[in-house]
Amino acid sequence: VNSFKNSSFQQDFYRPNLFEVTIEGVPKVLSGVTDSDFKFMCKSASLPGETLTTVELNYMNRVVKIPGDLETPADAEFTVYNNQSMSLRAAFISWINIIQGRNSGRSASVESNVLVADFKITPFDRAGKPIPAGISVLKGGFPVSVGEIGLEWGNGGEPSEFSLGVSFNF
Repeated sequence: VNSFKNSSFQQDFYRPNLFEVTIEGVPKVLSGVTDSDFKFMCKSASLPGETLTTVELNYMNRVVKIPGDLETPADAEFTVYNNQSMSLRAAFISWINIIQGRNSGRSASVESNVLVADFKITPFDRAGKPIPAGISVLKGGFPVSVGEIGLEWGNGGEPSEFSLGVSFNF
């Protein structure tokens, strides 16, 4: 038992509650929102996985599998604390409206650098140092969904929060 404990638990385990998410290059169309606004208000984040497809070929009555293409990753999901003025949630809704062209009648191109930003997820070790191998940057991200906020009398001591779905290019 001692040899198992000594060999298996020499390294510390990663703590999933030690992370921060920043939006690098917040689009200028979102006046009044800074990178730090989101960094300190993000409660949870999901790192999208990667899946490699396989191509099956028949060769001499046997199936041979070869690597194919990467599948399109799923959208990233975040849970965000709502600030008192609700400006953070309003900014994401405005971002979606600008992309869709809801107020102007013309939809905007999300390929434009004006409407996309990089979402950087940085995990930390217990000493508060970034873990370089765990840093993920979701390039060319833009919001695709802003969740509802439930209003009820029973949750007076808890901050409100909303979900945020973000699609990205790579």
